[in-house]
Amino acid sequence: MLAGVAVLLVTLVLALALDLARWSRARAELQLQADAAALSAAHGVGLCAATAVDPGDPAEATSQANGFIGALTQSPSTLRFGSVANVAGARVFTETEDLDSAEVVHVVATRTIPKSQILPGTLTGDIDLTVRATARTHAIAALRAGSALIAADADPSAVPLLNDVLGGLLGGSVG
Repeated sequence: MLAGVAVLLVTLVLALALDLARWSRARAELQLQADAAALSAAHGVGLCAATAVDPGDPAEATSQANGFIGALTQSPSTLRFGSVANVAGARVFTETEDLDSAEVVHVVATRTIPKSQILPGTLTGDIDLTVRATARTHAIAALRAGSALIAADADPSAVPLLNDVLGGLLGGSVG
């Protein structure tokens, strides 16, 4: 009888240990997915945006590619854009609708998993795992490339002078 109770206790402790390890792994995977989505979206906001693309699109694609099930833009998960300010020594996120002025992406990812893989689900139910990730873009410098030899559109009086100089060099009227 005592051996049966001991075996039952060891089995329950083992089941709890396995479930705790599974929760921890699921939370770590969810955190990696949220981090990747936030970093991906951060490249599309503020001064670092290469094209006018909704930064939520690459965030969704990145989270899906990393195994996230669901959508970051649908409750209970969220994908928000804004800025961060230091208030009394704490960082405070402020949401904005203007993506051009946004410099921070804040992702809240939620996943529901069974509490136990060993005990039946009707006895234990489900647990919601929620993680947060914030990524910030900060432009250190901007680079603009182009080509132009001379621009005379702003000063019409310079056109005859340029015509004489360049016309003499090129052997004809530049007009």
